[in-house]
Amino acid sequence: MTTRIRIGAASLSLAVGVACSGEGSIADTVRVSSPAGTVLETDTIAAGVSEGYPDSVIAQLEARARSVIEAAAVQPDSAVLRAVQSVIVINKLWTQRDPIRVAFLGGSSDLRGLIAAAAQEWSDASGIRLDFGTAPGYRDWTPSDGDYVADIRIAFLRDRYWGGYWSHVGNDAIVRSIASPRQPSMNLHGFDLRLPPGWKGTVLHEFGHALGFEHEHQNPESPCEAEFRWRDDPGYVATQDLNGSFMRDALGRRPGVYTVLGGPPNNWPPSKVDRNMRVLAYSPDMHTSAFDAGSIMKYFFEPWMFTKGINSRCYSSRNDTLSERDRAAAAIEYRALVTAPDSLTREHTRAVAEAVSQLRLGLAQSRRLTTTLSAAIARPPRE
Repeated sequence: MTTRIRIGAASLSLAVGVACSGEGSIADTVRVSSPAGTVLETDTIAAGVSEGYPDSVIAQLEARARSVIEAAAVQPDSAVLRAVQSVIVINKLWTQRDPIRVAFLGGSSDLRGLIAAAAQEWSDASGIRLDFGTAPGYRDWTPSDGDYVADIRIAFLRDRYWGGYWSHVGNDAIVRSIASPRQPSMNLHGFDLRLPPGWKGTVLHEFGHALGFEHEHQNPESPCEAEFRWRDDPGYVATQDLNGSFMRDALGRRPGVYTVLGGPPNNWPPSKVDRNMRVLAYSPDMHTSAFDAGSIMKYFFEPWMFTKGINSRCYSSRNDTLSERDRAAAAIEYRALVTAPDSLTREHTRAVAEAVSQLRLGLAQSRRLTTTLSAAIARPPRE
């Protein structure tokens, strides 16, 4: 984990929930009948539950960016939107010295204990203490809570509205316009029914998001986007297994990333694939360094997703623990934030000024945008 959005002391590692395909997936090889009656195999094109924000959460995040622009009465062209989105992400890390409170909606005591134990790796590396409450019951939250009983609110929902593997990034979890006290800030789809293969890696990845870290494969220095097989092989004939997931056709031609993720069980439109898979646009607020293929914040991508298969620079084996670079980044960057939170104010002011200065706005518009952006990245109060 060596790529970071850096604003002075604030540093975020850039790294979608763990396995882009495979976590909670169907068996790697599924025998089905093609239209011609020939029995085929999927050749490890596993279509599993992929991590990504539900549409409801995406709508809330996009609404925040639009509200900043509208409050500033600035023409919402693409340059302004990029500037706003770039600056909003700089204050996601938790900076208070108090423990980060964690609570559960559902799940057995044993399951809660396993999750708490798995997340301890981040505490050991970063110096941040995660407070799950007292065993064996641990802390609860409910959809009727009027105030935040916890900073991180875990659920195991499987519905279309909240299902999937996902987590809000950092202190977005306690921003009411993004995540109310009545809503989960992290979801571990179906963990209360059974633990999927690689569950520990999923927990660590989602807690990485909850602590303020983004996706490694979306790092502007990442080679992943250039090496993904975005499109179907030429002449590919849509072929699906018994679960509706796309697979090789009768002549062995493969579906591309857009086709596979656009089908069951994810059913993502191209815009959602891009949001979770494409690299982040570079901005002056980013400090990048070498891509870390072993980071827990990178999806595990099956070889079929790359034009070069296992020889892709983005390919790595499935990882269920923090990489050495993950640990080093958390230790260096997070410990600095915990011990010196007041330094953020000066750095945030500089970042806002730099972003606004690059836009061709009049003096009045520049002042309004500076004011509204500064308010948008103000550290949310804990209740």
